[in-house]
Amino acid sequence: MIFQYTIDESAEEPIMLINKHIGMDAEDGEGIMGAQFQAELLALDTMGKKRIQVWINSPGGGVMDGMNIRSAILKSNTKVDTYCVGIAASEAANIFQTGRKRIMADYAYMMIHNPYHPTLDQSENAALKAFRDSIATTLCSRSGKTPEEVEAMMNKETWMSSAECFGHGFCDEIEVSNQLNKPRATPQVSVKSAWSEYNNVLNKIVNQVKQNTMATMSKVTAKLNLTPDANEDSILKGIEQIENRAADAETKLATAKQELEAEKAKLVETQNKVTELESKVTEAENKEKEATEAAAKVAATTEVTNHAKVGRIKNDKDTIDAWVNKYIVDPEGIKAMLEAIPMNKTAPSIVDKIEVAPATAGVAGIMMEIANKNKQL
Repeated sequence: MIFQYTIDESAEEPIMLINKHIGMDAEDGEGIMGAQFQAELLALDTMGKKRIQVWINSPGGGVMDGMNIRSAILKSNTKVDTYCVGIAASEAANIFQTGRKRIMADYAYMMIHNPYHPTLDQSENAALKAFRDSIATTLCSRSGKTPEEVEAMMNKETWMSSAECFGHGFCDEIEVSNQLNKPRATPQVSVKSAWSEYNNVLNKIVNQVKQNTMATMSKVTAKLNLTPDANEDSILKGIEQIENRAADAETKLATAKQELEAEKAKLVETQNKVTELESKVTEAENKEKEATEAAAKVAATTEVTNHAKVGRIKNDKDTIDAWVNKYIVDPEGIKAMLEAIPMNKTAPSIVDKIEVAPATAGVAGIMMEIANKNKQL
């Protein structure tokens, strides 16, 4: 992948530049080509970057190329912040709106207007209307403005300072600039002249970034134990040695992980066996408990029934069951209690067979009969 618009693709937070017109222009030739920019940004997205910065200083250009750039920013999994570092006019303003965070320099300006083509009827052409609706959707989605408000601003070609953009919801943050580097041109005279003035400032910033990159490379060569003027092949060789050591460490780590997983599997197998044995022990204990309880109930039932039979307690099922339950809980205590209860069963009557001579009639005979009955009792 050849990077045309990225300053340093190896940086943790690479910077991409939109620093001229967008797409092809009959007068100015090739500008920022949407397809190439889109491919670069999506390639950076696969490289695990912390963040991607898109610096914008552009008079605008082709909507189709702009759509490629907008879609790449919106679809990127990596956070993409847009910076207006000069002019964000026309399609450049639309691109600026797609950043997760939109930052404007305090000297920057943004301009929005209706799409234009010199050979087409501006009021009735379907393509221009579609482009206008697309732009309005982009501007509304981030600013919170209604389509009618945005269309009114587009119809009259609206220029806004950073403070005005912030007030209208077109930027999230204003970055205070160094007064010495602040450009003195204002955008109302000419879009291209303003862009040129701001581009000078942008070039100074880019050059400073490049110098910082060179300083970073010095740190890299020092880390690799190379001289500061080491060439690219030497640096690559040093990096390859580090990568080889890292690969060896990863192999050892993978082996250690496999061994750990094997030991974990053995541990799980052992734990399963322990669980199985514990289950069998519990089952045996439960059966033993059930047998013991059954034997205790039989013994209690026998003991209580015997006491019922001799009249110590009432001989019916409910009474016997109640005493049996108590006996199971406290055999010795309940047994002693039952044995202390006196027996209530009536002994059989014994009748003495005494022959009585026939009584005389009358009162004497009646008294004799009563006396004989009393003796039988």
